[in-house]
Amino acid sequence: MTVLIGGALSLLFSHANARGTHSLLYPGSGTAGTVAFVIALIGGIAIIAATAWRRPLAAHIAMGVLAIGSVAAAYLVFTATLPSPRWALDPTTHVPVGSAFPGYVRVLTGPFSIAGALCLVFGAIYSAYVYMPKHKVLRAKVKTPVLAQWGNSVKPRRPYSA
Repeated sequence: MTVLIGGALSLLFSHANARGTHSLLYPGSGTAGTVAFVIALIGGIAIIAATAWRRPLAAHIAMGVLAIGSVAAAYLVFTATLPSPRWALDPTTHVPVGSAFPGYVRVLTGPFSIAGALCLVFGAIYSAYVYMPKHKVLRAKVKTPVLAQWGNSVKPRRPYSA
């Protein structure tokens, strides 16, 4: 689902208008946003289907989608022509910003960043759920962990009877 959300937001950003204007937020990004959405849609559906029917393939498909997308995005980044002086600063804060890159490159960051961030957040929530204390119906005796493990694994031997 995170790949689908990232692709949908890429499509949304590529067709969004700048605040209060009719010009695109990222000019020249329409085709790249649409292509990124289609790839994310196909990849996301493939990952979901593999998770449902052939779980061992899901990770391989996800890695394939990420590898193909990374190679394509890297190619577009390395071949992008940047205006001189090859960087851009925010006029108010004078902090470096990404507006020197063409719009089609800037739109491609969404599927990767958003999907990764959502996986990190949902993974942390899931991990917290798995490891949080839960109400137990039958309480076990509380022992020191090391001694409890040692005591459960070492069983006294019974002498042989003749």
